[in-house]
Amino acid sequence: MLKSLVYENRRKNNGKRVIDKIISGGQTGADRAGLDLALARGIPHGGAIPWGRRTEAGILPDKYQLVEMETDSYPARSEKNILDADVTVIFTHGKLAGGSLFTRSKARQHNKPVLHIDLDKRGLSEAALILSLFLRKNRVKVVNVAGTRASKDPAIYRKTYAVLDLCLERRGVQLDLFFPE
Repeated sequence: MLKSLVYENRRKNNGKRVIDKIISGGQTGADRAGLDLALARGIPHGGAIPWGRRTEAGILPDKYQLVEMETDSYPARSEKNILDADVTVIFTHGKLAGGSLFTRSKARQHNKPVLHIDLDKRGLSEAALILSLFLRKNRVKVVNVAGTRASKDPAIYRKTYAVLDLCLERRGVQLDLFFPE
């Protein structure tokens, strides 16, 4: 039954992608999970990265098609990605802090939809459903994935990737049940 629902959803969408592009700043952790998921699923990816392609783990590999900015400013990078996306999704374990807090503040300042997914409060399936509903509500084509870096939260990459993967895998099936066309 589930396989037939997935097939039917893909047929209704004529094979179109649920999301046209995933962007991020390329930092370790949540940012990189978004990019790696895009690569694994064949979804175009990109985003802005500070001059020198700097991340906490060193220079971002060339396989990630991010555009190098003329500044080495992480805040400028974050703001550009917010402006270039339809929505921003921020993944953390716990309260927003540092760059993630800045990102939410800038998204709100620019009247851009922003969703904070606190993985301490949500299981992976629930987070994926919340994300699916948010994407559907905002008719998203380009998603900016942001959140905690790996040095501050070693589990954030794996959980962010899992939520995004579940969201894309089950999005049409779940939402067609809630919002029939």
